[in-house]
Amino acid sequence: MRDTTAAVPRWNRAARTGAAAAALCALGALLGGCRAHGGRTAQVKVVPPDPATASADTASAVVQVREYPRSPTVMILGWSAEAAAYGIRTQVRRDGSFDGEHTLYVSAVDIAPVVAGGGSRLVRTIVPAGRQLEAGRIVRDPDYCLTPGRCTPYEYLGVRVPDALLRASRDSLSVRLVQYGHGGADLVATLPRVVVASYLATVDSVTAALRAR
Repeated sequence: MRDTTAAVPRWNRAARTGAAAAALCALGALLGGCRAHGGRTAQVKVVPPDPATASADTASAVVQVREYPRSPTVMILGWSAEAAAYGIRTQVRRDGSFDGEHTLYVSAVDIAPVVAGGGSRLVRTIVPAGRQLEAGRIVRDPDYCLTPGRCTPYEYLGVRVPDALLRASRDSLSVRLVQYGHGGADLVATLPRVVVASYLATVDSVTAALRAR
């Protein structure tokens, strides 16, 4: 698998380690050239800042692209370097098609055992207000720590977020997980503007590149 991780100021994106052979670089045109690293590959791409969204806080956005050689999809994740316990992720098919849905994930460490075991609770949006979202079960991500220092949760609860809602929330997306926390506490997860914008820009870039192949 190839892993491209972005977390440099003002939309500069550096690829990190992945698990595919060095010769397998299917997204080379999009992500740049390949280089071997301990039997794995890494790709490097520097993306210039977008004047419409670039600001001093872009360093906090982490965007990761994972490409599995035999997988029918490419995975894209985004989160804030200051709050790695939650973020947003989706998958794009090899032909560039997309289900129109994202998953907001929250670390299982923060989830009460009764919920982790399958209990049902409400997830409501704060920004934008008034939407109720559907949450799934606790799942595991075996590739949660491909890049040291840029790890996502090993176990997480996924909340389904429609693409239209996320694109309408470019300033930020904030949700309240009602009584999901320990002791019945509410949990609040907020994706800042820079994470939403950087993540969606990468989703669009990957989708366009796959469609053009």
